[in-house]
Amino acid sequence: MGYCNSDISHNWAHQLKSSQGGSSNFSFQGKKIYSYSTVIGQIVEVNKQTIYLLNTGSASNTTSKHQSLAFGAIPNDAIKFSISLGDFRWNWRGYGGWNGDFDEKEQISLVKKYIVALYKYIELFEDSKTISTEQNFSLKWYDEAQRFCDVTKCTTLKKLYKNWNADSIKMFHNIQKPEQLRRMLNALNGGERDMKLLVDLTLGKGVYAEYVTRTKGARSGQNTRDINKRLGFESRGCSYRAYYEPYKLLYLNQNECKILHRNRTFLEHTAYGRVEGGWDRKTIEKYRKQGILIQKMCETRRENLIKNLEYECISMRNRRMQEAKKRLEKYIGMTGWASSSWYNVKGFTSFNYNGTVYDQFGSYNRSRELSMAEYVEFTKMDKEQQQEFIRTKQDWMLAILQEELREHNEWKRHQELAEIERQEKLRIREMKKDYIEAKKAEGDSGLIQLFHEGLIDGGFYGKGASFFHGGNALLRVNEKTQRVETSKGIFVSFVECKRLWVIVNRWHNNGTTFTSSDEKVHSTTHDWDISRYQDDIMIAGCHAIHYSEMEYAARQLGFIS
Repeated sequence: MGYCNSDISHNWAHQLKSSQGGSSNFSFQGKKIYSYSTVIGQIVEVNKQTIYLLNTGSASNTTSKHQSLAFGAIPNDAIKFSISLGDFRWNWRGYGGWNGDFDEKEQISLVKKYIVALYKYIELFEDSKTISTEQNFSLKWYDEAQRFCDVTKCTTLKKLYKNWNADSIKMFHNIQKPEQLRRMLNALNGGERDMKLLVDLTLGKGVYAEYVTRTKGARSGQNTRDINKRLGFESRGCSYRAYYEPYKLLYLNQNECKILHRNRTFLEHTAYGRVEGGWDRKTIEKYRKQGILIQKMCETRRENLIKNLEYECISMRNRRMQEAKKRLEKYIGMTGWASSSWYNVKGFTSFNYNGTVYDQFGSYNRSRELSMAEYVEFTKMDKEQQQEFIRTKQDWMLAILQEELREHNEWKRHQELAEIERQEKLRIREMKKDYIEAKKAEGDSGLIQLFHEGLIDGGFYGKGASFFHGGNALLRVNEKTQRVETSKGIFVSFVECKRLWVIVNRWHNNGTTFTSSDEKVHSTTHDWDISRYQDDIMIAGCHAIHYSEMEYAARQLGFIS
């Protein structure tokens, strides 16, 4: 019986099997679960408790999916710890052997990694020039270390401080100033959690103040953005139009804001900051020095609120018009009959167009839309004019649908004829197999004759210009389809050939050299021009056809005797 990745993750998390997945890129052996050859999760027993050790952080798309499955299968109340501190550890083999032994030495080593990770982050304050260092600061790894010690009883953080000497810190963790880490751990153990004090206690007095000085410009810019956001200006500094939500409207009475629509659902809609512009740093400093910053902020916020609500009213009105236009298009029968399995939409199967019931809808039909100008004009009409508008549009739509059906049926007929012709060709070629092989043995002249007779369809790649009499294509007449075909797969109707033969034959008889710069010779049935006629070779698009081939076709068609 087969299995899926969800089975593997569930069976590992609940240890319902000893192994599963074998040769797949997602498997488990005992208490270790693997993405490819990397352990992404391990179950250990410590202090009579089951603990899940997780290899977290971003990895490849496939491994990320494996992580999601494995971690999601773990019971919600289970005890979980990250062994990679938020980063992904490639090629990690897990702790211990197949059963995943996790002794006290390894437990204490993991606690130390948590503490070192926090120290490495605090160390960034010495050189950092970005305010994100402060914004992203967290004591989560210290808290995880404390929780791990409480669960496993392997040590305590106070005992760790006492026994963790400077030489060990420097040697095994590549920390050049181990006394700083010890000062940080001592401060945390003493209950200090304030970021500013921790930075100075760890790195030295004044380090945080220097960091603030280095990031003064970035702080000022962030403060300016925050103020503009509170004022309700459009979000700035982005390459795309990003809107934030400065106001949540929960008005219960339409009188509370008269510019809003009376519909309560609309009143509860969120208004986005759409007022262009904003205050710069100098403006904020000017108002602050004058002592009117708060006053100006209140006035501007009030003005922008009104403008944002007006924009929202316009936006909602436009959306309602678009929705109403779509309903009208469906009512007319311009849309609504197209089905989509992708979007789980099932259209209606028939529609009454002014008394004509049409039920031939198919994938070849395209929906039509009214222009917004048409819809606006429709809304201004009286009832009789609107009814007449709908009748006219329904007649127009019915004619389009019928034309699309005719074109589709014509296409189907051509496809069927083409298949019949293909089968007939195969039948004839099978009957004349010996004849074809004999002609091919004659060389180029035999191949040309086979093409003219319709027994081969080309395959002349690599043939030189001499094979095509100096050009690059041959012609043959197909009586069944009433057209002349080229060895490149293009065709021209008999009527078009008769018109073009008169022109080309005149050029041949007069020894004329023609270029499209002189005049235009355009096909009336296809989108191409004759660009040149020189040395009895006509060039049209990618085709270069010698006069002898055109003469052959003309003689077959009876244009010449």
